[in-house]
Amino acid sequence: KSSLARAASHLLGTDRPWLAPHPTGGAAGLLGSWRKGQPLPGAWVLADSGTLFLDEFPEWPKPARESLRHIMETGVLDLHRADGSARWQSNAWILAAMNLCPCGQHERGCSCTASERTNYRRRISAPLLERFPVHLDVNGSDLSECTRTWEECLAWMEEIDAERALAWTDQATTALTLILTQGLTSRRLQAHLRKLAEGHARWCNRLEVLDEDVRRGYDVMWMNRSGWLNPSSPPLLDAHDEAYF
Repeated sequence: KSSLARAASHLLGTDRPWLAPHPTGGAAGLLGSWRKGQPLPGAWVLADSGTLFLDEFPEWPKPARESLRHIMETGVLDLHRADGSARWQSNAWILAAMNLCPCGQHERGCSCTASERTNYRRRISAPLLERFPVHLDVNGSDLSECTRTWEECLAWMEEIDAERALAWTDQATTALTLILTQGLTSRRLQAHLRKLAEGHARWCNRLEVLDEDVRRGYDVMWMNRSGWLNPSSPPLLDAHDEAYF
């Protein structure tokens, strides 16, 4: 997981910050603290313009995890204390990883009960999970290889015009509407799906969004579906060993 996160961070450039703090650092280590009358920035601030990787995400203290909701939404953190205040800004790319059950052996000799798996997953609240637009299964069933070399991927990242407007075909609009009627009610998730569909279309060098692009976007949002909290739901959990988002 760490190797994949490091590889992904290089899409931003090799000279960008990389931070992977330990969960024991808590909210102070992640966001910042006040020591000896001076503000001390946390990993999120230090990773500005780079990557912040949070491994074993459910093991982070709840206050630290939930504090991400505000900074991922605004990019700003205000720290107020009796002897002063500080304001930090950061546009760090936040990546997180977790197992799908406490024992980490899901689908291969898992010893967890259904309730243990459910409680473990519920440590990551739905509002927090919504802030992560992409969910990937590290050891999943998709064994296909990328059709482009690493150098071609880097060149694509540099050349892509994310601001260019793309037209939506009638089929894509219909596919989007169908998915939204199946329970994707959050406006944030709907915005994610639209961006992911357009991103896939750009990856395929198309000037319009097809229904395939919508489906591909929805495929990487699986942790935001209702079945995520249901350990007995095979369509969502088959072959997913570790989540990376």
